Amino acid sequence: MSRSLEPEMLHKTDAYWRAANYLSVGQIYLSSGYVQRAAT
Repeated sequence: MSRSLEPEMLHKTDAYWRAANYLSVGQIYLSSGYVQRAAT
């Protein structure tokens, strides 16, 4: 009962995960306070 994803859905899922990871890294970067330390 194993089904594989269609290429279009696989591409969309990959794009979603890439965007989510990108945003997560941005949140970690901003929460680390690096921007505040660099400005002083």
